[in-house]
Amino acid sequence: MSDKDWYIKSYNTTTHKSRVIVKTLPGAEDFELLNDGTLIMASGNILYKYTPEADTEWKAVVDMSDYGIEKITRIAAQKNRLLIVDQKS
Repeated sequence: MSDKDWYIKSYNTTTHKSRVIVKTLPGAEDFELLNDGTLIMASGNILYKYTPEADTEWKAVVDMSDYGIEKITRIAAQKNRLLIVDQKS
């Protein structure tokens, strides 16, 4: 691990131990945890998903450029909706 590598981890409050779930996408820091345990992250205009029990790496889900989105800077999930903040150049 280095300062350039970031990881999403879980923390057990009973044992006070953490474990790595997955390395984040390069240059990305915002993610959202969905109700089913799936993690969502973005890089540029692409949304990615990672399901700990099923995936071994981040998988591209959708290219948001088709919707005029250029650079996703924030993500939030609420009430079965995904909210995205786009940074226009």
